Amino acid sequence: MRYLPAAHMGSPGSNGTIYRIVIHATVSACRRGQAWATAQYFARSTAGGSAHWTTDPSEIVQSVPEDRYAWHAPPNSHSLGMELCDPMVYPGTNRELPASRWQDADHQPMLQLAAGHLRQVADRHRIPLRWLTIGEVAAGGRGFCTHDDVSKAFRQSSHWDPGVGFPKAQFMSYITGGTPPPPTGPVAHDDTLDLLGYTL
Repeated sequence: MRYLPAAHMGSPGSNGTIYRIVIHATVSACRRGQAWATAQYFARSTAGGSAHWTTDPSEIVQSVPEDRYAWHAPPNSHSLGMELCDPMVYPGTNRELPASRWQDADHQPMLQLAAGHLRQVADRHRIPLRWLTIGEVAAGGRGFCTHDDVSKAFRQSSHWDPGVGFPKAQFMSYITGGTPPPPTGPVAHDDTLDLLGYTL
C-alpha cells in the first residue's frame, strides 16, 4: 500500500475509539491509477476534504493514519473513511448511474480489494462486521455505514455517496466471507515524504 499524506487531518490521537467505518465514492472514474490521483488531490492544501484510504481496481492508497481523523464525514472523529473510485452520476448531472455498474469488471475487483482491507481494519479496532442503521449511526453504534447514512444521522453535510445503488449486502459478504486476504496493516510515517514538502 502506498502512502501520501493528506493536507487536512486531525492531530495524532485525535480519532479516539473507532465507532464506524464510512464508505464513500470519489465521483471519479473507476479505473487503475485513480486511487493515487485522488490521494494527490487530498495532498493539496486546496482540497476540500480527505479520507483514510482510497481504493481503485488495482490498489489502495492511504492518506490519513488511523489514529487521526480525516475530513470525510462530519462529525469526523471516531470514524475511518474509505473512498471507492466511482463516478456515481452521469457527467454534469445529479442523475445516478445504474446500480449495475457495481458488478462490472472494474468495480468488482475494487470492492473485493477494499473489503479485504477493511476486514483487517475492523479486526484491529474491534468493529462488528455489520451494517448500521441511520439510528444506530446517530446513537454511536459500531459497524459500517455510508457517507449518506452519516449525513442523515448528524445533518452536518449533504453528501449522499456512494449512492442508493451501492451493493451493501454484497460488500458485507465480501468482508465477512472467504479466505482471509494477506495482511495490509497500517502504514507508518515515511520521513522521506517530508522531503517532498508533505508533513504530518
